[in-house]
Amino acid sequence: MNARAGPRHSTRCFRAGTYSGRAQLLGPSNSIRFEPSVTLALARQVIVSAGWGFYWRQSVYHALDGIPGQVVVPSNGVSDRYEGSRPTVQIDWQPTRHLSAHVNYLYVFNGRFEERSDHATPTMSYVSPWLTYRF
Repeated sequence: MNARAGPRHSTRCFRAGTYSGRAQLLGPSNSIRFEPSVTLALARQVIVSAGWGFYWRQSVYHALDGIPGQVVVPSNGVSDRYEGSRPTVQIDWQPTRHLSAHVNYLYVFNGRFEERSDHATPTMSYVSPWLTYRF
């Protein structure tokens, strides 16, 4: 769902493509997600995207799975569904027709389910810089 809010900015209520931001920390198979975001074109070659995702388990009996389907956080009888929230910011810069640079920052506020699991952590951060060259 895209809504045009002017010539240089748009808002998206649901992100398309990747799950839990570019970090892809978790797979989509057993989670409910809501990821409002906004994308701004600050200059002709610079785009900044920001959003905040909220995640819940579909069932209290489900573990959290990784992208290929392996268990990342086992259920272990924890009855909370709320996984947590993840604010994210991404900057995309395209200095030439062929070269682009990107950096993504994601911060995780874990919910009660993940705080009570075997791999308990209250928060974590993820930074991902990369370059793309298109022939």
